[in-house]
Amino acid sequence: MGLTGDDIDADFIREARAVVATGTHLSNSQVEAATLKALRIAREAGMKTALDIHYRSNLWGVAGHGDGESRFVESGKVTAKLQSTLQLFDLIVGTEEEFHIAGGSTDAIAVLREVRNVSAATLVCKRGAAGAVAVAGSVPESLENGESGPGFPIEVFNVLGAGNGFVSGLLEGWLDGED
Repeated sequence: MGLTGDDIDADFIREARAVVATGTHLSNSQVEAATLKALRIAREAGMKTALDIHYRSNLWGVAGHGDGESRFVESGKVTAKLQSTLQLFDLIVGTEEEFHIAGGSTDAIAVLREVRNVSAATLVCKRGAAGAVAVAGSVPESLENGESGPGFPIEVFNVLGAGNGFVSGLLEGWLDGED
């Protein structure tokens, strides 16, 4: 959360295959400015850009420090901030709850359609044990009608980093042109 615009080196950014931001980067004006600078450089260079919504209500100041594990706390301010940047991304990834904050509703299909209204990005909704659903074009009538990858049973030792692990694998395939 200490990143500034001065930390963004355009030549370094242009050496990458993509710029990936998280919604958390947009929760602080200084980090947001640095993130938007990196995204502008990437888009001008024709690079891919991705957003992991990564909504943490306490980092946005809409929940207290003790509520760090709150999956969803409604906030029009957060929705508006996310909506103002979604057009900058080619890929947007989030849980159903994270898409709720991006779309401003708790109806999964309605929020995906709200996001689609402002972004042509491929949308990937992480659904935990139910797997994940990707939507590259029009939002279907049901998540089950999207391009899906089923979940599979695992023994959970700790949930920390599970979403990051998923996104890292997804990004590798996405950047390599996998289906």
